[in-house]
Amino acid sequence: GAERQDDGFGGGHDVLSLLRRLREVATPGSSACHTSLQMVGADYPQFTTIGVVDASGEVACFGHSAKERYFRDHEVFADALAAGPAGFVVGKFRIGAVTGKPIVFAAAPLAAASIGEPAPGIVFVAVDLDRAATDALDYAGSCDAPLTLVDTRPATHLVPAPNHPPC
Repeated sequence: GAERQDDGFGGGHDVLSLLRRLREVATPGSSACHTSLQMVGADYPQFTTIGVVDASGEVACFGHSAKERYFRDHEVFADALAAGPAGFVVGKFRIGAVTGKPIVFAAAPLAAASIGEPAPGIVFVAVDLDRAATDALDYAGSCDAPLTLVDTRPATHLVPAPNHPPC
């Protein structure tokens, strides 16, 4: 189960590494950006949200129709903007403002137009922790397996084992 969770965050890293370089995402107010993020989101249901935030903190493109104006996780935003070109930041547990679900943001800086320039913003995904717990429990292969997701940085209990039907 733990390996499966690690793979889930690795998938977030891979998706963000790709998205941060896409021309469609580099022009965040365009319909091409929205369409691209929707298509990626359809292939990765473990993310409740995928989006692009400009350097001022304003959400410039979402993978769904939500109209959030500003990215609410200021720490993830600042850390991702400050990260190097291949940076990857994982935030802390929170309840998603758009979905109301327990999530963790993962983010990466957008590719700068040229070397030495600051990142023009960030691209992010919100990892659905309920789904992560269910997937890990399914992978563990036992209906009696206890499962809890814990963020070891602040030692925070993120998600208890979901109610699983008996075998």
